[in-house]
Amino acid sequence: MAIAFRNLPKGSTIGNGSYVFRHYGNEALTELPDYLCFTAEEAGSTIAMTVYGAPTIIQAFETSIDGTNWSEFTLDTTTITLANVGDKIYFRGNNITVSGTSAPCCFVMSGKIAASGNIMSLLDKTCQSTTISTDYCFYGVFSDCASLTTAPTLPATILAEDCYREMFSGCTSLQVYSSSGIGHTSAWRIPTIGNASSYTSQASMFDNCPGSYELEPDVTLNTTFYTQNTPV
Repeated sequence: MAIAFRNLPKGSTIGNGSYVFRHYGNEALTELPDYLCFTAEEAGSTIAMTVYGAPTIIQAFETSIDGTNWSEFTLDTTTITLANVGDKIYFRGNNITVSGTSAPCCFVMSGKIAASGNIMSLLDKTCQSTTISTDYCFYGVFSDCASLTTAPTLPATILAEDCYREMFSGCTSLQVYSSSGIGHTSAWRIPTIGNASSYTSQASMFDNCPGSYELEPDVTLNTTFYTQNTPV
């Protein structure tokens, strides 16, 4: 299938989610990896990351507004402001883990923000990995992010113990249901394709999220969930 773009300025991007293309003048359009992306749904929304405690493994992340030019992102120091509705910021890193029980590393948000793209870009810059090798890898990473309205894709099929524990706990703007219904018809499968082979029960993953799992102590994966918002 051929796709033609006319009058696309050099250096600009088109598309979001799974398919993002960048124009390099007379060169061919290049598909970017499906980086974790945050999009402002409210002007002036902010995003930062903080670590609670003293981590034994140091995480390193980068951010970009176009998926091509990257800057170092410093935990507990960098705060990104998305000035306009529709402004985006991409995250990536090569890490063993993102969070943990001894020193949780969590996003901190204000305003209204939609997540999209592949959460695994925080572990693998190429977005090719589907393996989580560290227990509690994403523990509480979006905990209490009341600004979060949609969740990213979670494609990993090889999981570690409680790697998603309390991942979305307290995300009160993220509604998650076990079946489609009025106001929650957007399908969100975990994992995205195929089935996880182990650790398919994750503790308190959607604790205090409105919906079917608000008070559920365990969430079973290899399941299609339904949310109120379509992922960006």
